[in-house]
Amino acid sequence: MTLKPSNRFQLVVFLIIIICFPLLVTAPILLHAIEKPFDIYHLKKFAQKITVADRIVASYSQSSVTFSLTGQEAKQVIAAVSSAKPDRNTYKCLYNAKAQFFNGTNNLGDVIGCSTILWITGRQYKEDTGVWDKLVNGSITITQGHQI
Repeated sequence: MTLKPSNRFQLVVFLIIIICFPLLVTAPILLHAIEKPFDIYHLKKFAQKITVADRIVASYSQSSVTFSLTGQEAKQVIAAVSSAKPDRNTYKCLYNAKAQFFNGTNNLGDVIGCSTILWITGRQYKEDTGVWDKLVNGSITITQGHQI
């Protein structure tokens, strides 16, 4: 039995669809599985850099006021950022808070975020300790910091 050229074309298209459809469905799952280790790696590298921070300068996009965190407050923020987890979900979030980590005058890196969502080195993370949320909402205890 031979197929007419039009039937051959339909058969080829059908086989391509049958073969490619499972790949299209599983691609996001596979991509997430590949990207997560990279996100973890980048966060670990960033966390290593900021562990030596002696000061954090925090600011808000809607305000010209900035303030510094030192001592225990800075350590809390460093620990919260370092314990964040990779997150690929989509949120309605205005990245309105920025924290710059310094060791002396050297800027070690920046984090922007809102509530519990952080943007670090071009990747999204979720912070569950509540420290970043307190920083964003202005309710973190600032005992050793000062307004700049």
